[in-house]
Amino acid sequence: MAALTHAQLVTQVEEMTGRTDKTTEIGTYVNWAQIAVARIHTFSYMRKESTTSTTASTETYTFPTNIKSFYGLRVQTAGKERKLRNKIAMVKDSAVPFPSNESEGTPTYYTPWGRNFELEPIPDAVVTLS
Repeated sequence: MAALTHAQLVTQVEEMTGRTDKTTEIGTYVNWAQIAVARIHTFSYMRKESTTSTTASTETYTFPTNIKSFYGLRVQTAGKERKLRNKIAMVKDSAVPFPSNESEGTPTYYTPWGRNFELEPIPDAVVTLS
């Protein structure tokens, strides 16, 4: 089955329901249905990759805006790239109860926290995250 345009979907619903007097409402319902499906499934065209740089001695960073889900972080240093491991907040809080004592170095872990994430150890230099 070929992909249908919005107008074609509305026409299909009108023909199936016999309600040609509700074109505007049907169009609204089609839009709502498309939004609901997009929230459930991540289509390939929705995937984006983003890069940013760290700042020395800064632990917390913000995720890019308009992201639906997050798959992982990679750190790039000296031309090499490696994945950071996810450490859930409860584990990090029990391992590092006093964050002011946390060491600095090349990050190995990330901890997502709402719209932000923390790096561990805290970066001691500028590195690229992707």
